[in-house]
Amino acid sequence: MDSQRQSPPLRKTIRESFEALGGQKPIDLWQYHSPDTDYSIAESLAPAKEAVEAGIIRFVGVSNFSVEQIKRARDTVEIVSVQNQYNPWYRQPESDGVLEYCESEKLTFFPWSPLGGSRRVSRLQEMPALVNLAREKNVSVYCIVLAWLMAKSPCVLPIPGASKVSSIEDSVRAIDLKLTAAEMQQIPVD
Repeated sequence: MDSQRQSPPLRKTIRESFEALGGQKPIDLWQYHSPDTDYSIAESLAPAKEAVEAGIIRFVGVSNFSVEQIKRARDTVEIVSVQNQYNPWYRQPESDGVLEYCESEKLTFFPWSPLGGSRRVSRLQEMPALVNLAREKNVSVYCIVLAWLMAKSPCVLPIPGASKVSSIEDSVRAIDLKLTAAEMQQIPVD
C-alpha cells in the first residue's frame, strides 16, 4: 500500500462534523471508531492529525483497537482515549491488555455498551447478585454495574446512554458508590 495515500472521505467527514457543531471551536474529542482494513492506521489517522494541527479537533481517541493498534495510532497522532466494549458479559479488556495499557499510559477508557446493550440491559434485573446489591445500597442495578466498571480501573469512564433525566441522575450516583472487593466478586459472568 502506498504510504502517501490517505483517506480523503475522513477529511470530509471531520470537516462536516466541525461545521455541524457550529464551526467556531474545535471538536473537543473526536473518536475514530474502528480500524479500516482498506487503510493503514497511519493513513486513517493522518486527517485527524491535520485537523488537530488546524484547530478543528482538540483531542483524538480510538475505538475497537487492540494494544498494538493503539500504539500505532499514537505514532501518528496523540491519542487520549480508547473506547472498546466492556460490560459484565464482555470482559475482554481485562485480559487483552487494553485496560492495563490505558491505565499505564494515562489514557481514558470509555467502555461502550457498559450495561450490555439493548439486548442485555433488561437481563441485569434478572441477576440476583446485582438485584441484592442494588437493594442493599438503595440504588439501581445499573448504578451497581457503572460503579463496578469504575472500580475496575481509575482510567475507566463509562458513558451510558440515557433518554430520561432520571436515568442520568441514577448514573451519576455511581460516582460516589464504592463497592468492596467481596461485592466486586459478586458481579456475575454470564
